[in-house]
Amino acid sequence: MVLNTTYTIFLLLLGGTAVLSHYNAWQRLEDLQHANKDKNATACDEISRSILKHTDVQHRWIIEHFHEQEALQKLTSMQIQSAEFSSPDKRYRFRISLQSSEGTTGYSSVHTPQRAQRTLTVHSLGDSGSLSCKVRFDIAYAYGTLQNLSEKVIHLKKTRAVAEIAVVALPQQLDLYIDNDALTILCAVTVYEQASTVCDSASPTDKENGKAFVDSFEKFLKAKTGTDMDVMASDCVITAHKSIFLARSPVMITLIEQNKERYLLNATQYSCQAMQCVVSYVYTDKCTIKSETAEAVLQAAHDYQMPRLERIAENELVRCLDEKNIASRIKLTKDIGSTVLARGLSNYIIRNRHVLNSDAWKKMETENPSPTAFILKETILHM
Repeated sequence: MVLNTTYTIFLLLLGGTAVLSHYNAWQRLEDLQHANKDKNATACDEISRSILKHTDVQHRWIIEHFHEQEALQKLTSMQIQSAEFSSPDKRYRFRISLQSSEGTTGYSSVHTPQRAQRTLTVHSLGDSGSLSCKVRFDIAYAYGTLQNLSEKVIHLKKTRAVAEIAVVALPQQLDLYIDNDALTILCAVTVYEQASTVCDSASPTDKENGKAFVDSFEKFLKAKTGTDMDVMASDCVITAHKSIFLARSPVMITLIEQNKERYLLNATQYSCQAMQCVVSYVYTDKCTIKSETAEAVLQAAHDYQMPRLERIAENELVRCLDEKNIASRIKLTKDIGSTVLARGLSNYIIRNRHVLNSDAWKKMETENPSPTAFILKETILHM
């Protein structure tokens, strides 16, 4: 069943500017569910990262005799000109066109002539049923430098052979860009073809600091003898061994402080339960994470550079996602850049479309637009 859903989203552009865009996305949920059930999906027990295979299609469009063509266009109400281009393997074809129209006929209230609104439009051609792409426009100044006009991420499920994928307005002061009555426009389309998971093995140092030490560390955790360090959480103090923490997390050398006769790790930003999990992982290479502490454990694992503990916490956060905690999970994902959690959130939203119309989601869009847009963009790219 094809679902037609209208999303109101914030697309974060490369330059840091947020624009509000109404976006229609058509998708086949059955295809996505089938892909999610793929038994050949890569499973990593070390560190994983997601990559996107993509094809770059670039075209330099030079419109000669620009002013003459624009004058002709005003008489005929036709496009000034259009040009078609394609990827090297001819799998993806596009058409770019420029059109000029008067915003308002006649004169304004102060008798100032209305300037023409010139827009560039890119269409996707061909029979491909699905297209995820990023479109970038650049326009050349008369003296040779470039100015970026717009960049947007678009996910399009095409229902017909020709579909509009991007529109952008040209600058009003267009004469600054016309050289010898020629206008040069560059259009770059990045087509995202598929996502894949890459497994990164732990570095030799990680392995050396891992299982080789864990067996001997565990007995020290249970015995609590010979401790020389206090881990100060928000509501408890956990005794530990400085040398073991340094061996398991080299970043600790900058975090552990000398405090009179004992060393101190100030972790007051985390609860006692969260830090007990971190300490357990340091000594035993494992810990039991509860859903209510998983966010804090993930943040701590990120801060202390413990990637395997991050994976454990991420899996728990994805497992217990619901409408009540999705807001905090989205913010955490954006803060630490977790690809695993972003993927889990995207899949949850796809399976639970009603979340997008909930009061909680509308509140997130208002109070935290940047992380909300980040996750929604990832969701659209994975549809």
